[in-house]
Amino acid sequence: MIRLLLDEHISPSLVGKLALMGAFAQSVPHAGLAGRADREIWKYALDHDFAVVTTNARDFIEMLNVDVYPGLIYCARAD
Repeated sequence: MIRLLLDEHISPSLVGKLALMGAFAQSVPHAGLAGRADREIWKYALDHDFAVVTTNARDFIEMLNVDVYPGLIYCARAD
């Protein structure tokens, strides 16, 4: 099952909708990471096997210096 971590700019209301589609999702605020640096969010995602869903992939791309990671999904629009 895919595990998605929704960045702060993505509506947490999508967590339930994604669950109906068979995906496990968690939002950054619900994970206790609201206002945290992208580096902390990325570490949480790596530690918990989440692909990060974000509207600002540029910040995360700079952190792709690991051998294996669950994924990075870029959304051009979050509404």
